[in-house]
Amino acid sequence: MGNADLKKALRKWIKILGLEDWEISIRWVEVAGGDENAAAAVVRNNEAKTAEIGVSHGAMGDTDLIDACVCHECVHVALGPLSGAIEQVCEDAIDHDRTRKLATSVLESAEESVVCGLERALVDHCG
Repeated sequence: MGNADLKKALRKWIKILGLEDWEISIRWVEVAGGDENAAAAVVRNNEAKTAEIGVSHGAMGDTDLIDACVCHECVHVALGPLSGAIEQVCEDAIDHDRTRKLATSVLESAEESVVCGLERALVDHCG
């Protein structure tokens, strides 16, 4: 699966998830998101509606994995405004740094759980 195939998968999930108003790029990376165990990662800017997805070279050749990874990262993008709002509330409402970090960690874990569930459902239904 080359760059054209990555872009094709991205276009598919952008359309399915209604992310046409986002500027999303995708590329192969050595290590996704600084985590050697991650198959993919996304960096997004909710205000600018931009995102960059990196898919690990380790996923190359597994079309089902790549499709699932692109779906997963696009779901993160779709949930970006909600995640950003939650992060902002934590930042503004929680004065104690340790409590803020704990709340952020719990919310990130909850988001990942929701994203994984949505990814499975979407790939099963639309993949």
